[in-house]
Amino acid sequence: KELNNRINELEDKKVEASNKETDAEEVIDTYKSVKTQLRKENIGLLNKYSNEIFNSVYDNKVYQRMEISENYDISLITGDDTEVRPENLSGGEKTIVSLSIRAGVYKLLVERQGSADTLPPFILDEPTTYLDDSHVSNLQDVIETITSWDVPQILIVSHRENMIQNADSGYHIKKNP
Repeated sequence: KELNNRINELEDKKVEASNKETDAEEVIDTYKSVKTQLRKENIGLLNKYSNEIFNSVYDNKVYQRMEISENYDISLITGDDTEVRPENLSGGEKTIVSLSIRAGVYKLLVERQGSADTLPPFILDEPTTYLDDSHVSNLQDVIETITSWDVPQILIVSHRENMIQNADSGYHIKKNP
């Protein structure tokens, strides 16, 4: 009798576990569906915003645009529609791509949040790394563009004085010898 009770108890648990598995699979399927839908909705905007920044900084015109796929694969497209992967870019080009994507994601957050008041500052840590002087001068336009998004604060860390010339405040930090 005790063994039969245990068998019945385990059978009930088996049915309960099966129901929970079914529920979990439904949740996973819903998540995948929503995730796919959100990705489709947002990838277009991410491409748009990232390319706004990319085109304002990148003045070489070898690359016509940057593309981010639904799987978040990144490519740069040349004038003859050749795809170039980021690992084949120069250091300066990688810096521009990184900045463009980060700014695009931030702009997307601003759009989705509806208010920049709740967003953290946009941080540019050594944004001039590997950039030549012509691209560095274009960064001021990028900062003005990002400012126009109602970003509450932009923090720039740089060794270049010209990067902070229009700042509301600046801090000069020296290493303690």
